[in-house]
Amino acid sequence: MPTTTAGLSDRLVALLIDHVVSAGVTMTVLLLLFSARDPTAPVGGVVFSGVPYLVIFLLYKSGWEGYDGTTLGKRIKGLTVEMQSGGPCTPNAAVVRNLLLIVDWLPACFLLGAGLVSRTPTGQRLGDRVADTIVIETM
Repeated sequence: MPTTTAGLSDRLVALLIDHVVSAGVTMTVLLLLFSARDPTAPVGGVVFSGVPYLVIFLLYKSGWEGYDGTTLGKRIKGLTVEMQSGGPCTPNAAVVRNLLLIVDWLPACFLLGAGLVSRTPTGQRLGDRVADTIVIETM
């Protein structure tokens, strides 16, 4: 059965869902850490920090994509990450493709990544090209 590479809009919606999941996990972790240090501290005193969020986001995406090629967002949108040569995404490839998300976010919030997905025949962003992965539709 031929594979269809995922379109930009489906990938963006999946990414948005994954950001929401990661933000919820990050806020929960920060709340637990701050309340463990000072149970009397007001919840509003916990400030969302970009560094813990980035770490949790990259661990979440790399972990799930390396495990079964999906994240919650990708499952909802019917997408999966595979090796371009065929077969499941490897853990190492998942880490590489997700670390390079940081580059795709530059210079103007996803402009590079969106441009590459839109203009390459296989719909690969920079991270996919380096990791030799593709994102395909599964439904």
